[in-house]
Amino acid sequence: MASLLFFIFKFVFGSAAFGVLAGFVFGYALYLFVHYAIHVYAPPKNFLKVWWTHHAQHHYRQDEIAFGVSSTLWDHIIGTMPEKSKK
Repeated sequence: MASLLFFIFKFVFGSAAFGVLAGFVFGYALYLFVHYAIHVYAPPKNFLKVWWTHHAQHHYRQDEIAFGVSSTLWDHIIGTMPEKSKK
């Protein structure tokens, strides 16, 4: 997979492909870590709790909403943001 990505990046970015591939792999590794942490650890009692509760809706309520793991940006853009609960 990395070889395929490298050749695509080499074609698109030229000699910057090494840096682009390194950044891409590092970013993906961070995403995997955050996704793993959200599933394994209890929600923290700080601002990060938003990520836990948002992503939990994707797995435990409706699997067609709340895809964001480290950001809700794309959920806002593509319209998969969950409705706010009415209290």
